[in-house]
Amino acid sequence: MKYFFSIVILFGCIFFIQCSSNDIAGGTSTSENTIVAGIVKDQDDNLVGDAVVSLYTRTYNPHISSDSSTVQTAITNKEGIYRFENLNGGTYNIVVKNELEKSADIIQSFEVIEKVQTNTPVAVLQKESTVGIPLQGLGAVEGDYFYIPGTGVYAAVTNTQIQTGVINLEHIPSASYASIIFAKAGDSTGINLLQKEIVLSPADTTVVNSFVSWGLVKKIYINTSTTGAALSGNVYDFPLLVRLNTTVSEATVLFQNAQSDGSDIRFAKQDFTPLHYEIERWDPVSKRAEIWVSIDTVFGNTDNQFIYLFTGNELAYPQSNSSTVFDTAHGFAGVWHLAEAANNKDNGYRDATVNGNHGTGVQMTDYFESGGYIDKAQFFNGSSSYIQVPHHNTLNVGTGDFTISVMVKADSIPFSKQIVCKHALDSVDLENGNYELQVNQDSLLMGNLTKTPDNLFVKSSTVLLPHQWYQVVLKREKSIVYLYLNGLQVGLTENVNVNVDSDGDFIIGNDLSAPHEYFHGIIDEVRIAKVARTPEWVQLNFQIQKSGSKVVTIQ
Repeated sequence: MKYFFSIVILFGCIFFIQCSSNDIAGGTSTSENTIVAGIVKDQDDNLVGDAVVSLYTRTYNPHISSDSSTVQTAITNKEGIYRFENLNGGTYNIVVKNELEKSADIIQSFEVIEKVQTNTPVAVLQKESTVGIPLQGLGAVEGDYFYIPGTGVYAAVTNTQIQTGVINLEHIPSASYASIIFAKAGDSTGINLLQKEIVLSPADTTVVNSFVSWGLVKKIYINTSTTGAALSGNVYDFPLLVRLNTTVSEATVLFQNAQSDGSDIRFAKQDFTPLHYEIERWDPVSKRAEIWVSIDTVFGNTDNQFIYLFTGNELAYPQSNSSTVFDTAHGFAGVWHLAEAANNKDNGYRDATVNGNHGTGVQMTDYFESGGYIDKAQFFNGSSSYIQVPHHNTLNVGTGDFTISVMVKADSIPFSKQIVCKHALDSVDLENGNYELQVNQDSLLMGNLTKTPDNLFVKSSTVLLPHQWYQVVLKREKSIVYLYLNGLQVGLTENVNVNVDSDGDFIIGNDLSAPHEYFHGIIDEVRIAKVARTPEWVQLNFQIQKSGSKVVTIQ
C-alpha cells in the first residue's frame, strides 16, 4: 500500500511542476499578491538555471537614485523559473542574463496589474550585442553618460574614452529599442535623444548614427573650384563659416524647425562623424546666424564636397563650443570675434580659445550690430578707444612662425593707425620685442617686427581706402614675413629672425607706446595663430568671409 501512495505522490508532484511551467509561459491569473513569473530557455529549448533576472520600470534611468530603488533581481531555479512578488502595478521590462555564456534576452513593456499574477513570455537567451557611440561633436565630458531606458545598460564617459573618441554600451540583449539617451552629469532632466528605433543583432556591434532623431537634414556644400574659392590645394583643420540670413533660401525652414536658441543644431561629415562647432550668433527673429564649424580637410578644386547640418530635435542639449573649433592643437593662440555689445567691463571681450586671453575695453562706447564683416563688430573712435588684452606667454611668438589676421574698415586714414600690436610700454626697452599690424601715414598696410636694434617691416603698395572692408594678414614662415590683403599676397621681406617676445599687453585699435595711433573705424574677427597658414588657408579664410560669398551654400 505504501508503494501505491508513493507513486501517487510522485505523479502529483510531476503533474504540479508541469502545470506550473505551462501556466508561467504567458498570461495572467488572479492572486492575493502582485506577482510576475516566467521561464528562461536557451536557443536549443533547454531550461536555464542560475540566470540573473532583473525587473526594471520601463523608463528606468540608472543615474537616478529613486529609479535604482525600484530594481528587483531574481535567480532562475533549475527548471528555469523566476518569480517576483509584492510589486506595484505599472509597465515593466525584464532583462535576463547568463553571464557565463554572455547571452541575454529582454521582455519589454508588459503591464503588471495589482493582485494579479502576470506570466511573461518565455525568455530565449541569445548572444549579447554592443553599441559603439562616436563622441566627437557631442561635447561629452567626464561623468556624462549614455543609457538605454528600462534596461540597466549604462556607460559613463571617462577621459580615456574622450581621447579615443568612442564609448561602448556592452552586454545588451539583442532586440529592438525605442531609444538611446545621452545625459549630462548631474542633470537627470537634461537628456539628449541620441538615437531612436535601433535594432541590435546577436553577437554584433552596431555603431550609431547620432543624428537619426533629428527631424531635418540639409547639405552644406563647399565650393573650392574655379567658380568658388579657387583653391589649388587642400586646407586642413579649418573653421568654416556657415551663414544663415534672409538671402539664404533654406534659412526660414531651418529656423522654423530648430529650437529657439539653436541648441539642436548639429554638423557631421559625409560618414556622419560629428563635427565641432560654435554658434557666434543665433537670432530666430531676424533669421540670422553665424556658425563656425571645424573641418579636418577642405579639399581643393572641387564643388562636390559637403557636410551635413541637422536640426529639429526638441530634446537635444546645446553643444556649441568655441575652444573645440579654435583649437590650440590647430595653432590658435587667441581669437576675438568682437561680437559683444560695446563695454568696458573686465574681460568683456572673450577669447574663443581655451587660453582665455580675454580683453577689456577702454572707452568703448559703440558697436555695429549688423555692420560687422561677419556678425556684430566693434567701432573704434580714433581718439580714445581700444581693447587691452593682458600679457600672456601664449600670445608671444618668439622667432617662430605665426599668422595674424584681422577684418578692418577704416572711417579715415589721415596718419598711422594701429590695428593690433604687442610690445612693452617703453618703446626703447632693449629687453622687449614687438609685433604690430598697422596702416601707415601713406595709407599702406604695414607689418613691423622689432627688437632693438633691429626694426624689420613689410608693407604693401596698395593704398587702403576708407569705408571699405579689408582682410589683412601678417605671417612669418621660416624667417620670411608675408603680408596679405583680401587673400592675396601683397608684400614679402626675407631674413626676419628677430625675437619679438615681450611682456607687453596685446592691444586692439591702438599703440600705447606711441601717441595718436588710435584706429578710427570698425574691427572684426581678430586672430593670432602660432603656425604659418598656407596661402590656400589665407585665401579660403577671405573667400568664406567676404560679402556675397558663394563658397558655402545650403541645399
